[in-house]
Amino acid sequence: MRLGTLCDLKIKSLEHAVPDPAIPGMFHLAVGPGASTPVATKFGVTGQVWITRELLDFLKEYAYSPRRLQREAKAAQKHRNLLFLTRFGNPYSRNGSDKSSAINVEMTGFRRAGTAHGMQVLRNFRFHQSRCTFGTALTTLAIKVGDNISAIAFVRDALLHKHEATTFKYIKFVEKTPAKEIFANDFTAAFLGVLNQNTRSSHA
Repeated sequence: MRLGTLCDLKIKSLEHAVPDPAIPGMFHLAVGPGASTPVATKFGVTGQVWITRELLDFLKEYAYSPRRLQREAKAAQKHRNLLFLTRFGNPYSRNGSDKSSAINVEMTGFRRAGTAHGMQVLRNFRFHQSRCTFGTALTTLAIKVGDNISAIAFVRDALLHKHEATTFKYIKFVEKTPAKEIFANDFTAAFLGVLNQNTRSSHA
């Protein structure tokens, strides 16, 4: 899910989750303007997103926890069904926007905490990267078990893309990745080989 969709999730979205008949332990959340409980999506796409049983149970527990209920008590009536509220009872984003100053503050703290614990990979981490990583991994699996045409349809539905052209970018990226890895490995080996030769020569 994009940030705007996550920030607009409703408690009823969790309550109306349905099991995926093909994947044990996986559930579907209905989102978009056409869902029984509307949830904002980019371009108004209606569809279903996956969620594990473990995460669904965790979010349901949070939904009725004292911490969240205190936030709900401060919220305007129209916002009280939102799953995620700030400590002041406000939505994290407005009208399904993928921009949120409150999330930016949280992400800054997250990056600082991560780097303070030696996780340098988080130094420049951005929220949307998690979606891109999921999309890339899903596309890789979809191509392995089918052809590109079926992979496009599968990934498009999972990521709620309005246009197949957006999904196709994932396909092209995954197709090019092995070639990039081979080139990078060969270049590194060649470079280190030259470097080692020069090092040996300098010590001769």
